[in-house]
Amino acid sequence: KLFSLSITDSRKIKHYGWENVFINRIRCRLNNQLYLSLSFKNKSSRLAVFNPQTENYTLLIKNKVIWTDLVISPDSTYALYAETKSETFNRELYLYDFKTKKSKKIFENHGWIGNIFWGKDGTSVFFNISKNRITIDELKSNYKKIKKKLEKQ
Repeated sequence: KLFSLSITDSRKIKHYGWENVFINRIRCRLNNQLYLSLSFKNKSSRLAVFNPQTENYTLLIKNKVIWTDLVISPDSTYALYAETKSETFNRELYLYDFKTKKSKKIFENHGWIGNIFWGKDGTSVFFNISKNRITIDELKSNYKKIKKKLEKQ
């Protein structure tokens, strides 16, 4: 659920809610709107923008699972986020254009991507990656190799 609270009168609390919608995270604020990560019954971590004046949300990114922060560029033109591939848990770094409402993949990693930041110039990006994970396919492949070596001994 989403709430707002007056800092001068804590009795003034407002609840915003939609049926069958779970708010995972408030990602950031831009131009008096909140960017939220929403989950539905069978879809998790979809990006939406919430307008407190109208009390409605609009889905921006509907077909990607976003677990990292949404990071807005210094000029508020673009956003960066990493999509987590649900079948492999690999992450891909995307650039979202607020004007065209389109995303473009700019980096792919067989592993984790996180701690995403914009450079001061607005054209460079900083982030961490890790390749310290193994997929089930890799485990199966390594198991077969190890088994063959043991059988030869």
